[in-house]
Amino acid sequence: MLRTNRLRPPSFETSAGGEPAHSEPLPEVLIIGEFPFPTGAAGANYLRGHCRSICEAGFTVGLLPNQSTGRQEDAQPDGTYRFKGLPYWPLCRSRPGSRFERYLQYFTGKPDARLDWLARKNLASVKILIVYPGVWGTVALLLRLRRLCRIHKIRLLVHVVEWQAPNCRGGLAHLMRALDGEAQRRWLNPHLDGVICVSEYLKNYYDSHGVRAALIPPLVDLTEPVWRSSAAAVTPPHRPVRLLFSGRYSRDRQDNLLKAVKAMRECGGEIVLEYLGASKENIADLTGVGVELVNSLGDGVRFHGKVPDQQVHGIVASATFGVLLREDAPWSKACFPSKVAEFSALGVPMLCNLTSDLAHYLKHGENAVIVQDTTVDAVCAALRQVLSLTSEQMLGMRQASRETATRFDGCRHAVAYRNLLT
Repeated sequence: MLRTNRLRPPSFETSAGGEPAHSEPLPEVLIIGEFPFPTGAAGANYLRGHCRSICEAGFTVGLLPNQSTGRQEDAQPDGTYRFKGLPYWPLCRSRPGSRFERYLQYFTGKPDARLDWLARKNLASVKILIVYPGVWGTVALLLRLRRLCRIHKIRLLVHVVEWQAPNCRGGLAHLMRALDGEAQRRWLNPHLDGVICVSEYLKNYYDSHGVRAALIPPLVDLTEPVWRSSAAAVTPPHRPVRLLFSGRYSRDRQDNLLKAVKAMRECGGEIVLEYLGASKENIADLTGVGVELVNSLGDGVRFHGKVPDQQVHGIVASATFGVLLREDAPWSKACFPSKVAEFSALGVPMLCNLTSDLAHYLKHGENAVIVQDTTVDAVCAALRQVLSLTSEQMLGMRQASRETATRFDGCRHAVAYRNLLT
């Protein structure tokens, strides 16, 4: 099924990926996984920054996202797609109809158009394959890729961006995901050619198991105009203080956050809590929240829901603070929230407690207001400090946040990639 690395004679056939069969050699580094590109999710932002870093390290890079098509503005005359010089080939993993077919795909990794595409290609120019895995079927995908990489003498690396605690309360699907994640991180990753760890907690684990590991935090590409234009376009008013929570909401202590905002508003504090990517129903359904608590805040809580990509940066940049409130646990130590890099790039300081590696980047009173723990009292104490800030102090924190973003810029981590990839 797999072809050798011998060059094929020129042909005018068109491959399934859309490019002519006689196209230029593939990049030295290919990134494959469960992400859209170049926009559409946090993973896309994350990988744009990593691509910048890989390019700065002296390698060419391309991507195989899991999506059905590319952006119209990225389309090339030969049928391929490019974003800022980065080629990408949109190939969508099929969606089985029946439960049996879904489980079969889960355990076998078949069918997968991206794997079939790689099997048809001349991979002589490819030196490294990097996987950005999803939340299910990762073992099957990595095993198939490892077999292909061994045949073509390609090194196989994997991003490790979190380590969720096993949760078997959601039925068979959740159990399978938990087992897949544990098998991938504990058993399979150590048998690959290297791991890219998002936190010290993860790197220490793989270092202790003799695995070649690089510590690289979530990255952004600060050369992208969207970061500069969105940050410059908005200067939030001093009042009301607008707290913004974005992304996966179920892991943070939304109950205590809402209760603290309610308590401060009842004392006259001009504070509004906003959610981006979550609906009122999503938040009300969480343990400890409920419809009554949400309704009791009145116009003190707002829900943007899911919005088009072009609106996200403007909403984030207009916030006074980004919010995180996570319990100190193994999963939170392993996961470095990518929103910290994105909020910093937009000049938005954080209101959060310190988990993972955040203490290396966020300083109380400079680019963040640090919450001592996740209790209501601790959040209220932090909110009082927020309300005491002058407009000049707030502007200073926004500037400090933009300076912090340079530490997440892709160009700053080229050496780490050069050491890992050579």
